Amino acid sequence: MSFGGHVAAMIASIKNNARAKRKNYFERKDVPTSRGRGIELRKATPQELAHIKSNMILQNKKRKQNNLIALSVTVFLILVSVLLFNYYFSILYKLIS
Repeated sequence: MSFGGHVAAMIASIKNNARAKRKNYFERKDVPTSRGRGIELRKATPQELAHIKSNMILQNKKRKQNNLIALSVTVFLILVSVLLFNYYFSILYKLIS
């Protein structure tokens, strides 16, 4: 009786088919809470969506600006440290030779 692999594949297939029938958490009408009552999920109005979009655009601009400033400062510090290292190394080399 060596049909264990076939049976296991069949059971896995049935489980996977049942998973597709489950609904998304937010598509359900009665979202359970800790107190037992459901939460009514409402749709956002077009004005609210426009406000959210404008806020996200502003946040992204600020984030890009901060990243650019941080990158510029980092590159500047690396460049200054390399130039100072070369300067002091050249002075030291002249003193030694």
